[in-house]
Amino acid sequence: MKTYTIQELSPGARKIVIEAIQNSRSFAQRDVDLDWVIENETEDLEALGLENVEISFSGFWSQGDGASFTARVNDIPAFIKTIGIMDEILPKVLEAFEEVYEMSIVRIDSRYVHENTVRFEIEEIDDTELVILSGFGLGDITVDLNDTLEEIDLESIASSWVKSKCKEIYRTLEKAYLEEFSDEAAEEWADDMGLRFDEEGNEV
Repeated sequence: MKTYTIQELSPGARKIVIEAIQNSRSFAQRDVDLDWVIENETEDLEALGLENVEISFSGFWSQGDGASFTARVNDIPAFIKTIGIMDEILPKVLEAFEEVYEMSIVRIDSRYVHENTVRFEIEEIDDTELVILSGFGLGDITVDLNDTLEEIDLESIASSWVKSKCKEIYRTLEKAYLEEFSDEAAEEWADDMGLRFDEEGNEV
């Protein structure tokens, strides 16, 4: 009896085989590798001024599923530019932020990992008063960096950005996961398993 690979079948027979594969336990319960997605997303976050990035996720069918990440802001100017408020800060103030504050995305819930389980935190590590020397004989200016943080609403804007980024990462993971169960993935799986079929699409 002549046998066929899945690609050699007629469109109708191929459709039957694909549906059978997608409904099979061995295909549905196989390990799906999403590490490459995590690696890509981690690199993207690091390019935005973050370090020690750790992405966690659960999915993809329960109400509490989602993704989130923790990290330390190691390049405050780059991070502030990322969230869209760079133009509102004096350069000297921006430089001082690096000396005066530690900024991090931290986990606040150990049970779930969706976007509402992390938050953006700012910690003072030095004096928040900054003296800006005047070069025009107008007198020095003293700036309280905490007041500046409030004026630019950094904590709120950064927190919103973090939640949005978490949702974006989850959507990327979910898309990659669903693609692992697509028609194309089923065909590739049949090839990898070395499956052969008769003309009607029955496995032989």
